[in-house]
Amino acid sequence: MAIPPTDVAARRVNWKQIRICGSRSKSGCSTCKTRRVKCDETKPECRRCTSTGRRCDGYKQQSQVGVRGWRQSPKPLAPPLSANPNPAYRDPAGSRAWEYFYHCCFEQVFGGSQFEWVKVLIVQLGQQEAAVNAAVVAFSATHEATLLPALGGTAEQNSLSAYGSYPSSGPTATAAYCAAARLLGLAIDRRGRVAVPVALVCCVLFTALEMVRCDYDVAVRHIEHGLEIVAKEQGIEQSGGTLCLPGWSATAADGVMAALVSSFYRLAITVYFYGRPETLLQERILTAPPRKNLGGAVSFDGIDEARRSLLTLAGDTLKFVADVSKYKHFGTATAVCFRRRDRRLERLASWHASFLATTIPPSDAANHTRYRLMRIVLESQLLALVILLRTCLDPDESAYDAYFDEFRSILLLCQEYISLSATLTTGEPGRRPVDFTFDMEIMPQLWLVGKKCRHRQYRRWNIALLKQYPRKEGMWDPRLICGLAIRVMEIEEASLPLGDDSLPGDCDRLWVVDLDSRDGHSSVVTFAYKPVALGGHGLSWKETILIEPRQ
Repeated sequence: MAIPPTDVAARRVNWKQIRICGSRSKSGCSTCKTRRVKCDETKPECRRCTSTGRRCDGYKQQSQVGVRGWRQSPKPLAPPLSANPNPAYRDPAGSRAWEYFYHCCFEQVFGGSQFEWVKVLIVQLGQQEAAVNAAVVAFSATHEATLLPALGGTAEQNSLSAYGSYPSSGPTATAAYCAAARLLGLAIDRRGRVAVPVALVCCVLFTALEMVRCDYDVAVRHIEHGLEIVAKEQGIEQSGGTLCLPGWSATAADGVMAALVSSFYRLAITVYFYGRPETLLQERILTAPPRKNLGGAVSFDGIDEARRSLLTLAGDTLKFVADVSKYKHFGTATAVCFRRRDRRLERLASWHASFLATTIPPSDAANHTRYRLMRIVLESQLLALVILLRTCLDPDESAYDAYFDEFRSILLLCQEYISLSATLTTGEPGRRPVDFTFDMEIMPQLWLVGKKCRHRQYRRWNIALLKQYPRKEGMWDPRLICGLAIRVMEIEEASLPLGDDSLPGDCDRLWVVDLDSRDGHSSVVTFAYKPVALGGHGLSWKETILIEPRQ
């Protein structure tokens, strides 16, 4: 039975009094620090977490960045934007939303990915800014109403009944969404450019909310608005202007704003794969330059540096592939195009050498698994970029046949990723599988295999992995990609005899497989053969691919 709101408020007041009267612990577990409650510091897992059915995330060194309030952190991740904490964070409804966000969204949606710093920033700004607080409430309500009913409820969701429940998650999400937009508008009107970080964090939350609702066109607009804000802010700083807020700079090499800039650049790549390459081609934000070839394998400082460096290389690669596509379509690539391609391949090779030299994982087993997952993602992304670069100037689809070994390596890595991801939840009683993550992990790589790998066994292996993978990655739904891969296989193998391992002829291969529009139930897809001018059929058509419901 849910505890009445008045009892919840009284209980929280008592906790607050205990923290004020007692000494503040600075060496508690990460979970208690995130929840801002006193930890009994029992090791390896504290009793406060285990007695309430929560997962204890263990103890970190004080030098590491933790999820703490502005005033507890000796070196906060970012400076406060306002002097007074947000009172809405402490009301019963807001407390319930934040409890849900922590248990069901915090690590599952934003953790262990490119958006790790943004995740921490959401928690910190949510305690200071009413707009961010309302955006978190909107996202939590949308996530609970959209994703969890299909799973039949979870131990985490049931345990939250002690904090009350939403009268109806749909209306709550809509009201909080509108409130967040209104409060953000007020913050911008009153504080001008000082509210830029708040606007960017709200853009991230709004984008994630629309991805959960499968309203991808609106999610793309939020991303494009965030890119415009970042580009404008960087332009002002380059012209000698300043944000007039110590600790925030959109052109700094590191720090909070650098993390936000990197996040929006990655979101621009997400939009590229959504079928809107112009967003990436037209963006003008400044990112950290990729590591130069120093003549040897110089290791990265850590996995985060490797990830940021590959992100910049990926954006540059995808821009180049889109830019030279006109030469591929007409078979008129020049020597200059090939030299530009070779330079990018050299940069990827240099990155790979540095990445292989970065081999020191965290000590404990749980972090080792997450570390391996991140390495798998980066290795598979590198292979996909190499394939795209080496084939982008060849007018024949048969050029992809030379990279069956690379396709097989991608499938092996993705298979390991899916198996390791399952162990992170099956090893923890009561934890549900992660059904949605904000970042792109392995889905773009599996989609490339589904479109361009014509090896009969590898195709079916790829489809089996997509059927096995339960996680939606941003705008990437494995059920949709699986249906597309099956349809591409049916079209290209229609003329082949059964049981024959031969490959489709070049004229029987699809040149174009583009997602025109998507929602939560289907997608309109454009298929096209090789143009007549290059000796192909030149036929093109559209089909609607339905998304299979969750089992």
